[in-house]
Amino acid sequence: MNVTGPISEVSLNFWSGFHVISSGSGGEASFVLSVKGKKDESVVLDVRMMRAANSWIVNEAYLTSKNHKGIPIMQKTGISGAHLDTEFYAQG
Repeated sequence: MNVTGPISEVSLNFWSGFHVISSGSGGEASFVLSVKGKKDESVVLDVRMMRAANSWIVNEAYLTSKNHKGIPIMQKTGISGAHLDTEFYAQG
């Protein structure tokens, strides 16, 4: 919210915005999303996930805009201050 302001639109970069490898109950995936907000209209969200026991768990997420590059939203080693105690889970 500090970078984008209120979010008005989110879209998947279809041709180059995703990679999924799934095997049994495991796997890995990455998604690149374009996010539009009131403060900055050219924001990209890069989300990297791992699948374990049929659940997708976000390992890393980064935000990039014309004024900010690679702001960690969530990192492998833990949750950054920008994450604000919010957990992201997607059921597989």
